[in-house]
Amino acid sequence: MEISKVIKSGNKFVVPLPKEIIKRYDVKEGDHFEFNVHGESITIKPYKKQYFAEVIKKVAGSFKTEHEYCEKILRIREDETDREVPTVE
Repeated sequence: MEISKVIKSGNKFVVPLPKEIIKRYDVKEGDHFEFNVHGESITIKPYKKQYFAEVIKKVAGSFKTEHEYCEKILRIREDETDREVPTVE
């Protein structure tokens, strides 16, 4: 069992992750996590929906037109029901 102390960073509270967790789950800066409350317990797990948004960002540059981009997004949405809505930068 690992214990982490809550710290304040700006207007947010932060719970540092132990090195063992970072290594085991290959946690990188910018990764997302899902929090679930069960009575007096909280479970934290990697947020898998992030993956689809990252894939879309990587391949978006290979599309020739915005129309083609939208068609590809719709095909991905049909294939994957567990996804994050991508943001276009």
